[in-house]
Amino acid sequence: SGNVQLNNENKISYKAPITDDWLNRKNTVFNALSDKDIKGIQYLNAEQIANLSPQQLSFVSPSQIKGLSTTQLSNLSTQQLKALNNDQLANLTPAQLTVFSDAQLSALTPEQWASLTENQLSSLSNLQLNVIPPKAFAKFQESQLQSLTPAQLNALSTDIFLALNKTQLGCLTCNQLKSLKPQQMASLPLGVFKDLVKKKPDCMSAAQLASLSPEQLQI
Repeated sequence: SGNVQLNNENKISYKAPITDDWLNRKNTVFNALSDKDIKGIQYLNAEQIANLSPQQLSFVSPSQIKGLSTTQLSNLSTQQLKALNNDQLANLTPAQLTVFSDAQLSALTPEQWASLTENQLSSLSNLQLNVIPPKAFAKFQESQLQSLTPAQLNALSTDIFLALNKTQLGCLTCNQLKSLKPQQMASLPLGVFKDLVKKKPDCMSAAQLASLSPEQLQI
């Protein structure tokens, strides 16, 4: 076909333009290829990319994934997103990551969330960050947690916030801690709160102190 050519490594690549009619014949084209031979994804339109199987998409190189437009990325299915490996996700720019809908971000596994870079995480809106499963938030490294803005932390739901262990909570800066809602601070288990006060005794706002339980105040 005029749309397909072999490169020097005997891999299949695409030449634009690729028509929907050509793509619809993938039973005779795609299925005849190894998934590792899929190349030239940037030449496909959003609808055509949506027709790729999750397995086919998982073999696209990280640099090719980074070359996708925001329109192409916003049309990926939840199953396609789940198939992306950590390197593919980490290569997305912050601007690319922010185009994903809540439904798309909700489909990411805890391991995929934990692979996101500090710049990617800090670029997410408060609403986008709130779709993270608590199990995924519990996997965040210190540098990832410290990259979150005070506004992002303040907007976290209680179940997500309480997924942090005392070591993770203790790594937050004073500015981050003071930005927490009084209800977030008051909801901390007594043992976790005691450890935080020991590590960061001067990192609570007046509003947070006023919301503490009698048990917390006795520490």
